Amino acid sequence: MAVTKIDPREMPEKRQFWGRAVSEETVAIRALQPGEAIKFPCRWKHQHGNCSGYVSAYTTATKAGFQVTARCRDKVVYVMRTAE
Repeated sequence: MAVTKIDPREMPEKRQFWGRAVSEETVAIRALQPGEAIKFPCRWKHQHGNCSGYVSAYTTATKAGFQVTARCRDKVVYVMRTAE
């Protein structure tokens, strides 16, 4: 077995979470800079007026160490990273 020392910048981005592939939406939310916003089609379940898509956006941002404002309107999720 050959073990090679590498520069930490060569480390690939982690794209799995508990054995599942990370979604394109999650990757995009993590990449948001303060004041930037994105939107994407909602594919999540809605229950009692709550959308699991924007809840997921808040969770992703919190784990990444920042806050977002998120909404789901007409089956489109809008996410904006708040200024720090």
